[in-house]
Amino acid sequence: MLCISWILWLRNDLDAQQLAKKFQADAEILAEGFIKSYGLKFSRELNHLDSPLFRWLDFVLRYVESKPRRILCSDMFPKRNLPKGAIKGLQHLANLITSGKDINPYQGRGLILKNDTSSQTRDKRTDLLWADWGVLHFHLTAAPIPEGQFFSEPSDYLAFCIVENEAVGFIDVRRHPCKKGFSDPELMTIVHRCWPQYLERSRLKGVSGLSDESARSMEEVHNLRTNGVNSFLKIDGHIYTSPGMGVTSASTSTRVSMAAMRLARLIEELARYVCNPQSGCQKTVLERGVNDPGYSLKLTPQGLVVHEKQSDIGFLLTSSPHSEVVTWLDELVNLIAPKWVVSYLASEKGQVAVSKILG
Repeated sequence: MLCISWILWLRNDLDAQQLAKKFQADAEILAEGFIKSYGLKFSRELNHLDSPLFRWLDFVLRYVESKPRRILCSDMFPKRNLPKGAIKGLQHLANLITSGKDINPYQGRGLILKNDTSSQTRDKRTDLLWADWGVLHFHLTAAPIPEGQFFSEPSDYLAFCIVENEAVGFIDVRRHPCKKGFSDPELMTIVHRCWPQYLERSRLKGVSGLSDESARSMEEVHNLRTNGVNSFLKIDGHIYTSPGMGVTSASTSTRVSMAAMRLARLIEELARYVCNPQSGCQKTVLERGVNDPGYSLKLTPQGLVVHEKQSDIGFLLTSSPHSEVVTWLDELVNLIAPKWVVSYLASEKGQVAVSKILG
């Protein structure tokens, strides 16, 4: 009996391994479709960085989900001597944030049009400021979004912000800098002064008494980032690692790499669940007379599903709607096809994008 149980377990485990490979391939196919739907730049110039899923994750993790958030201002506010256009743009951005409207059109164009994880140019593979320090920048303009375009008009002034789940921290407003200006350590000095708890999670404990005179200049930080090297922050005698998790040796986002590895483990977990004879998937298809089910990951208007081909049944991947706990299933869905993706693809604009791909 023990031997039979072991054989059944081994067979299920081997089936799960094969299904995990299938689900991973499905996720890559879905990501490639999403990339085209959103018009993300993806050149596949480098073979070792040509994963659609990796490019998609870079976009997903930088995209700001529309929901009402509080605004926290650093001691650099209120800003004085700003042009009227920048003041109006700042107020407009603040109103969008507090009312839960879409602020992604005011992000830098790297989100869609310029950054590409597969690019041959190292400093174009991700937003290095976000990857290193977790800071996003937004163009300050109150002008309407041009018809047929995703982004707002560029502006001369930018708001540098930390976007968290419940709040947005306004670090500073500055005139649009050159490339090196996005590596100015003064931004993190402001954060340290106003929201030390944000940096606390990346502080090296037990290390103190360091001179700030040895801190990196913005030129040094920029050059290191571009070449895939992380640098420590030295502020008020404390030393910090990258609060945004930093960059890889390929000058891509470490956060994205970690998310890709986490997603692979979640996909394996899903495959094990589906292959379990006691799972709802297996029981349902067996009841329909399917003895050799063929499963795949697909997107429906309701969301991400595990689809069984012969019975044409889709099992929606979602946790209990009454649960406030984020489950592993929620994590998986939020990395591949979060709610805002499903809503966009179901919208008129999203359907036009999809029709262009299919047509």
